[in-house]
Amino acid sequence: MGRNGECYGIGVYPGYRSIAGYYRLLESPDKAEQIDPLMFQNCLMCYYGNRDELAPQEREIIKALNLRFRGENNWIYFRSMEEGYTPGSSMRIRPN
Repeated sequence: MGRNGECYGIGVYPGYRSIAGYYRLLESPDKAEQIDPLMFQNCLMCYYGNRDELAPQEREIIKALNLRFRGENNWIYFRSMEEGYTPGSSMRIRPN
């Protein structure tokens, strides 16, 4: 991911329904009207971003593991996305 320079990462989509949802999102003619397109994803994402994109808890874990990342788009972090949930939340937005 990252063809347009928006983000750099790797996504893992388990099963046909998950990858079909990703392609449906790409083909959506009117993305601007979607509330949060990420809430329709079911995947595990590995991002390569900047330090300020990580949550404080993630930076603490990296420090505790004595890992070092320097430079732009070199900080590795993961996001688990489940359909019907906003990213980083355990609150369901809509029923399946």
